[in-house]
Amino acid sequence: DSILSQLDLIHRHLNDIDHRVDDFNYRLKVLENLSVSKQRQYQPTEDSYKKSIHCDDGLRF
Repeated sequence: DSILSQLDLIHRHLNDIDHRVDDFNYRLKVLENLSVSKQRQYQPTEDSYKKSIHCDDGLRF
């Protein structure tokens, strides 16, 4: 009986993890869609590119 209850507990934990992974994947998709649409809107000009080089202190994005 204790083995069955442990298996049930493990099963519930796995289901919980499953839901969290689904949730995480969904949020990841939303974030990817946001960043793609931001990239489309943002067309960097040469001026903003030069500024980003001047502001560069070893960190490049």
